[in-house]
This record gives sequence, C-alpha cells and structure tokens, in this order.
Amino acid sequence: MQAETVVPEGYLTAVISNKLFIYLLDVDNDIPRLSVSASVTIDGDLQCTVTLNQSVVSARNYDDLVSGNLKQLSHLVDLLARLKAWTTNDRSRPLSVGLDNLPDDGCPEYQRLTFVIEQLKLLATTKFARHYTPQMTVMAYMVHASSAAAYNTLLDSGVLCLPSVSTLKKVTKRLDSETGLDNTAYLKLRTSRLTELQRAVVLIIDEIYVAKRLEYSGGEVMTLLGNVTVCVVAVSVDNAAVNRKFYVDFLCGGTLKTHIANTVTGQPLFLLFDPVHNLKNIYNNFQARKSFECPPLSNSLPDGCTASCHVFRHCAAVRIRVHHAA
Repeated sequence: MQAETVVPEGYLTAVISNKLFIYLLDVDNDIPRLSVSASVTIDGDLQCTVTLNQSVVSARNYDDLVSGNLKQLSHLVDLLARLKAWTTNDRSRPLSVGLDNLPDDGCPEYQRLTFVIEQLKLLATTKFARHYTPQMTVMAYMVHASSAAAYNTLLDSGVLCLPSVSTLKKVTKRLDSETGLDNTAYLKLRTSRLTELQRAVVLIIDEIYVAKRLEYSGGEVMTLLGNVTVCVVAVSVDNAAVNRKFYVDFLCGGTLKTHIANTVTGQPLFLLFDPVHNLKNIYNNFQARKSFECPPLSNSLPDGCTASCHVFRHCAAVRIRVHHAA
C-alpha cells in the first residue's frame, strides 16, 4: 500500500495485535487533535471495519466496494477515497451513515433521519408497491385522527409519501371474530415507549362523542389493556343513575365500595365518579340547599394496594355554607 501512488493523502498506518489500522487524524491549524476522524481496520482474515467520527459505519454503505473479505488492493484504495470524501464533504455522506449508532429510544435525530430515509425510499417506489413501517403508519394515523382535513391536504399536496386513508382504517379495524384481527399490535407499539408511570391509566367510561382514535368491540376491555401492558388503576364514570347502578349492582355486589379487585391483575381497581360532574352537583347543591356536608375519608390503604396506587388522603369532617351576595 505504501508503494501505491493513488492512495489518498493524509492517511497514517499502524499495526497493532496483528491488525492494520489506516486512519485520519483531526487537524486544526496544522495542530493534530487526539481524535480519529475516520479509520479502516483490517484484521488477519482481511475483514474491514470502517469508522467515521468515532462511530462504526454499516457495511451496507460500502458493500459495492468491499463485500466480505478484502480481495484486491484497488478495493481498499477506493474505500479510503470514499471515506476521505465523507470527512470533507457532508453532502457526499449517505444519510444512513452513523444511524446505527444513534439511540432509538426517543432520540429526535434518529427519528428525523429514519423519517427522511424512509421518505426517500418510498419516493423511489411506485405508489401501489409501497410498504410503510409501523412507526410511519402510527405517525400518519395520529395526524389523521387529530385532523382528517389536514391529513387529506398533505396527501393531495404530494409533498410526502403517506399511507392512504383506507390503509389507515385497516390499522384500527374492529375485531373480527372470524379472522381474529384486533388492535393489540397497534396498542403495543403505542405503549412500547411509555414509562412505567405513564402506563398507569384511568379507564373513562362515557357516552359522549369524541374524535375517533381507536375502535374496540367484541371482548373484555380490561383483558386487552392487560395484554398491551397498560395498568388500569381506576375506572371513572359520571354520576348518572345508570352508572351508579352499574357500580353498586354489577361491580360491588349491592353495596358501593371505594375499590374492587382487578380481575386481570388482582390489584385494587378504584371506582371514581367524574370530578367535573361532582363539582357540578356540588354547585347545584350550593344553589339549592345553601350547604354541603363532607364526611371524613379514611387514610388507610385497602388490602393489596401498593404505594403507587395510593389515592387517599386524610380529611376531617367539613361543613361548608355559602352566602350569596345581595
């Protein structure tokens, strides 16, 4: 290699532990730094390892030059030339260089790079042969769920390659008893990046209409949520008569309780009434009766309750009287 006249300038060599190291040092105003900007390591079997800015470069970025064992010196020279070009010209560097070394657990740079790379791949594929990653599908569905009009505008503009609306509907199709398709995989993907605290949720049961984010039918909700590793610590309903009857007769066996046992996990499942409706009733009582009596609440933990689901605080008996201004 030292006798080869076309080897790019600037490379230094060293042989350590039966491995050949070919590397470039960072130089600032003729002063070399203590860091290696790029390197190629060749072991005794002529296998190459390439690094750029202290990160290992995936072999797919140079497998057109060197695939497997190094066989010819000219291939090594071409690899060194490409590597030096990456250090001097960022635009010549593939987008995927260094991507494998970025943390994928919520790293914004990783998410931006993967999005751009996928868009470029989709752009080079015909419309009817495109396959979207789960991350792209989830992102697209969240945009569509927030504003269908905005999503349709993005589709019509053609700026981005996004799944069609019909494709998104397939993601959240209702449970089919014949095929067994449900939302479990979708929900697992959504909850996979949540912390333990974020997975502790309150299951709200209400009859009001909200923008559809998810459809579910044909099974037990608590079982599904348990399968996607969501911990339901409480159920919340409004204080309508039918909901009170549901709590008392269906869940509590005739006597209203503060909590019942979760049939899936065995942990306490607290029974709550929607505080907005409670405040509305308190206000109406103030208007009609001019007073409100609050009984003392126990600060003891129910059997089987852990500190993470402790929702009680000691409260002394309170009597509130409201006087209206003239």
